[in-house]
Amino acid sequence: MSKRPKTRVFVEPPGDTKPWGVMRYLWARLRDPARDVEFDRSWGVHTCGRVTPNKSDVVGANWVHGAEYQGSNPVALEEVLRELPIPYDQFTFVDLGSGKGRALLVAARFPFRRILGVEYSAPLNDIAQRNLSCFPPAALRCPEIAVVCADAASVPIPDGPLVLFLFNPFERPVMTAVVDNVVTSFQQQPRRILVLYSNPVCADVWRNARGFQEIPSSRKWLAMYDTQRPAHIDSR
Repeated sequence: MSKRPKTRVFVEPPGDTKPWGVMRYLWARLRDPARDVEFDRSWGVHTCGRVTPNKSDVVGANWVHGAEYQGSNPVALEEVLRELPIPYDQFTFVDLGSGKGRALLVAARFPFRRILGVEYSAPLNDIAQRNLSCFPPAALRCPEIAVVCADAASVPIPDGPLVLFLFNPFERPVMTAVVDNVVTSFQQQPRRILVLYSNPVCADVWRNARGFQEIPSSRKWLAMYDTQRPAHIDSR
C-alpha cells in the first residue's frame, strides 16, 4: 500500500526531547501562524496552511516520497537571501518543491536574473500561479518568474549561475536524484551553484556531492553548499 506524503521533519532539536516538548518547540519556533497570516495580508496572497497532496494530483511517480506543503519562514529566508554576496542579476533562483509559492514571492523582491518554481502538485502549482499574478507589481524586482508543474527528480537544471532553495520537500530517493542531476549539470557546465537547504534532513547527500563545499552555518535549520568557496558569507 502506498504511504501518504510525510509531515515535514525539523532537524533543530529542542531542549526538551519528550514528545510534548518537541511539539511545543515546533509550534513556537517554526509554525508561527500570525507571521504567516501577516505575510499573506501584506501582499494580498494565499500561502498559509498545510496541505497533503492527493496522489491523483501529482506529476510523476514520487508522491510517496513527498512532504506535505508548509510555507517557509519568509522573514528568515529574506535575511538569508539579503546576506548572499552575489550579483543577483546574474543568478537564477530555483525553488524545488515550491508549493504555493511563498519562497518565490520572497525571492521576487530581489533582482534575480530569473526565478523558477518546481512543484509536483498541480493544485498547489495553480495557487502559486495565482499568487504571482496578484503580487503587487511595484514589489517585483525580478523580470522573469515562472512556475512549472513537474517532478523535481527529473526536471532539467537551468543553465547559468544558480541559487537552489529546498525546504525539506522530499525524502532521500528524490533528493539523491536531484543531487545527481545538479552535479551532472555542474560537470557539463561548471558555474557557481549555491544551495540553501532548509531543515536539511538529507544534508549528507549534498555534503557528499562532488564539486560542492559545505558552508559552515550557525543557523541550525539551514545547510548551505557552494561550488566555490566565497570570500565571505554571513551564515549566522
